[in-house]
Amino acid sequence: MLVATLLCVGVLVRLGTVTGLEFSPREFRFRQFRYVEFPLLRLQITRITRGVASHHDVDFLRNDGYVSSNPELHSQNWDLATVDRWNSSAHGDASFLYRALEAGGSESPWRKWTADHGELAWELWPEVQRLAELRLYELIPSFLEFAASAAPDESLVWKIADYLAEQLVTRAEVLEKLDQRAQAAELFDEALRHLADDDPRTQQIRSRRASTTDSAPAT
Repeated sequence: MLVATLLCVGVLVRLGTVTGLEFSPREFRFRQFRYVEFPLLRLQITRITRGVASHHDVDFLRNDGYVSSNPELHSQNWDLATVDRWNSSAHGDASFLYRALEAGGSESPWRKWTADHGELAWELWPEVQRLAELRLYELIPSFLEFAASAAPDESLVWKIADYLAEQLVTRAEVLEKLDQRAQAAELFDEALRHLADDDPRTQQIRSRRASTTDSAPAT
């Protein structure tokens, strides 16, 4: 009887263990989690345990100050990156960041890119963190690819700002069509942050932002 019980527990733990990764934009770090559930039924039967998950690029960017992080202010907002079960895997929004950084494996090109691009790196990584804070993880891979492929001249900072502005306006327009006007207005504001006052698009976006706010339903 004892042997059968131990065998059942062993099978339950093996097939019912769920592990995964979460990411905090505010702390700019990953953490891992683990719990046990009844397989197939997906009924959780143990508490969730969590711990810090080291990541070569994320740790480097945080420790060297390319992104902001205050270890004394523990974030309550953690976004799902991955979740693994015995028979399946799933990916959350933060997986876009994780996979973008993991593209080079342990020999990630981003540390070298950061060292080679000096001042530009100080512009790039805070914008990556801001996209994460806005829950726009899906824009991060293309943004990093754009920055890596662009010629590293003096105009690259402006090219990056222009690229981000276009992406943010496009996303804001999608949200506007979905009648998510508050979120759309926030992204229009973010786009304006990347454009100069004398840019021809600035006034257009301001007008668009104003019309979005004016047409928002009263609360």
